[in-house]
Amino acid sequence: MEFIINKNELSKALSTVTTITSTKEINEIVSNVLIETENGAISITATDLERSLRDKVPATIIREGSILLPGKKLADLVKGFRYDTMKFIINEGEKVIIQNGNEEQEKKYKTNIEIMGKAPEEFPMPFQLDGLDFISVNPAVIIEMLEKVLYAAAVDDARVVFNGIFVEHKDDLLHFVATDGRRLSLIKRIEQNFLKGNSIIIPSRSVKEIMKLLSNASEVQIAYDENNHQIYIKAGDIYFTSKLIEGSFPDYNQVIPKDQPHKVEIYREEFIDAIKQAMVFAPDPNKQVQLHFKDNLLMVKSATPDLGKVEDGLEINFNGDILIGFNSNYLIDVLEALTCEKVLMTFQSSEAPAMFFDPDDKEFLSIVMPMKIQD
Repeated sequence: MEFIINKNELSKALSTVTTITSTKEINEIVSNVLIETENGAISITATDLERSLRDKVPATIIREGSILLPGKKLADLVKGFRYDTMKFIINEGEKVIIQNGNEEQEKKYKTNIEIMGKAPEEFPMPFQLDGLDFISVNPAVIIEMLEKVLYAAAVDDARVVFNGIFVEHKDDLLHFVATDGRRLSLIKRIEQNFLKGNSIIIPSRSVKEIMKLLSNASEVQIAYDENNHQIYIKAGDIYFTSKLIEGSFPDYNQVIPKDQPHKVEIYREEFIDAIKQAMVFAPDPNKQVQLHFKDNLLMVKSATPDLGKVEDGLEINFNGDILIGFNSNYLIDVLEALTCEKVLMTFQSSEAPAMFFDPDDKEFLSIVMPMKIQD
């Protein structure tokens, strides 16, 4: 195997794929990247056994081949390489020689770097793209949907199906849902159906990688591998794949409140500011703030004995007297995920779930469970 490649382009690709590479132990297979020659280019693949990420860089291929190299070490070597082009040579065994790709400079300076690799057959999660049906989607739509639900997903919950985003396509709409049992967010959008009639749960860690990948992409394709229960994302020359969470997601429609007699519109930015101010004295561990709805005024309150308290009023259109306690972080999460000027909050009582809407977006909702009022 032998090739010449641009140092900056290789460094950029390594920076992309090694975000999922293990750094615990240099000799672990998952700490390595798979380097392969491919039609006038080099493909670089990394995996953590649950996810794989692959990028491709144009190169001058002298001899075909493949090799495993330690990802972080290689990234550091390439980043610090002093010349514009690099020449990789693997003659026999698994020792890789790296030289200056410019022959004149190499004759003069005689750069020589050696790095030990491994047999490519040891790579545990190669890409299997044959037979996949990739469907084009709008990356901006997918990112918006992910951003508006991801915060509600659980983190390391024993109920593993809560540790990701549930995806299904029904009634001609793509549905994204996330919940941790104390809150839930749902968004629906018109988008292509890549699920082949199935529903899937994408792990939260994979969702974060997908969002990074889509943020710089103008064209994106998605495929669902039903046989191996994996999702594939293609953005330009970059491929990402992730194993999916096994299990049945609960029927989220059953927890959406049907009767919410109280409806209040609140200026979103002012609401965020008032909650953040109240969080200063919101007691640990749940950071409870209290929302007191009374006579066209919403009082946002918190108090910690022997430390201090906050009370701040917001003008609203409301008649009645209801006091509700919430985890302040849950409120901030949903309010900062929205972009509307005013947020619509609906509720029934201090013990029942509250709902949050964008008044101009009927296909989004968020549910937050209240807390027992702390004296």
